[in-house]
Amino acid sequence: MVRKKVYTKDQILNASYNIILKEGFSGITARNVAEKMGISTQPIYLEFTNMEDLKITLLTMIHGQLEKQYFYNKTKGDPVIDLGINIIEFAKKDRRLFMYLYIDHHGYGKMLKELSYQHFEKQIQTSLKYQKLAEELIKQIHEKIWITAAGIATLYTTNTAGITENEVCQLLEESIQKYLSA
Repeated sequence: MVRKKVYTKDQILNASYNIILKEGFSGITARNVAEKMGISTQPIYLEFTNMEDLKITLLTMIHGQLEKQYFYNKTKGDPVIDLGINIIEFAKKDRRLFMYLYIDHHGYGKMLKELSYQHFEKQIQTSLKYQKLAEELIKQIHEKIWITAAGIATLYTTNTAGITENEVCQLLEESIQKYLSA
């Protein structure tokens, strides 16, 4: 009896992740993933309902890895400033992945923003400075810090930013100051 090789969800996700690293999100197709793995597309559809399911699962996995690798770093001891610094640090160290996730248009920007907010909400609760803020205010701070940090990070990915970490911190602090003094 010939044994069939079983392909796991993790193997398919890893192959998809490798495609993102080389081609960006647009490279994630059933045919490309299957080709990368040397299989037909059937095992992909046995593990995932459709390509949308694979892409959402992949983005959730990638965001989880980014949280562990970058977003939990406590560089300044302020979760808001740390989020900004960590986004910028991610862009500096992994420019291509940053660009593929946050600059290229792929239709999952809202999902990535929501994953970022969920992480931010958890982190902000660890600081007395932010614990008592209303949820709407926390959302506004997240939005402001995300826009500021992603903008600076984008400048780093294109080698056009020439500011120091202290200047970055100052910009991040200035961008949230009006929310804290309200």
